[in-house]
Amino acid sequence: MSTLAKLIIVIHLFDFIYCSLSSRECNQEAFKLWHQKAYESSADNHIDLIHAEALRIKRKDKKLWNVFNLDHTPLSSNFTNGQVMELSAHVCKNLIKGDIYSVAGTHYPTKQIDQKIHDAMCSFHCLTNDDLRIQAMTFTNCTCLELSTANNESTFKRIGDFCYASSGRLLCEERVEWCGVWNCSLEDYQCPRWEYNRKKIPFRGYGWECSRSAIIFPMVVLRNFLAYAVVTLAVLL
Repeated sequence: MSTLAKLIIVIHLFDFIYCSLSSRECNQEAFKLWHQKAYESSADNHIDLIHAEALRIKRKDKKLWNVFNLDHTPLSSNFTNGQVMELSAHVCKNLIKGDIYSVAGTHYPTKQIDQKIHDAMCSFHCLTNDDLRIQAMTFTNCTCLELSTANNESTFKRIGDFCYASSGRLLCEERVEWCGVWNCSLEDYQCPRWEYNRKKIPFRGYGWECSRSAIIFPMVVLRNFLAYAVVTLAVLL
């Protein structure tokens, strides 16, 4: 087993231990505050990417339409964490689905489909989607199940919708062969993505090796790893 694979497993274990041992209660009110907090971008062009996708929101996309309150508020470039998180999940799913069907039925080899998927999984929107959801769970001390839409809410579709928005699960739902063998529990948000990250794609690299986002993703991993490590050690000590 490579050093990289061992590191990924260690990070995943810290994530699991954090979720299992943390004695602090889930703070739903904190989630509402985080959801409405202004989104802070790490690069100027990120806002442009988000705004371009927001312009494509259609009324039939009821959840997004309501999140952006487009019936009453004109679209601006001042986005909240919640808006960017939901939009990023929507675009990530479409990118994965689009890359699959744009190649399917052609004479391209299977490897090229895998490369297209790698590009989608490394896109700004898929990485941002996961990053913001991890931020939300860390900020609120909640699991993805606890942050999912309650079954008595009008926007409820299925149990664990917050968990199913993981880029790893979005990919799994589109292509069963990418679901992996780890048998990740629904409550373990990062597990499917960690498993995908261990796969090596020809002419692309491992799932975590994202060329244009090479700075974003490792920093996201490092930041959340350190956050979980600190909390875990505090609980153990």
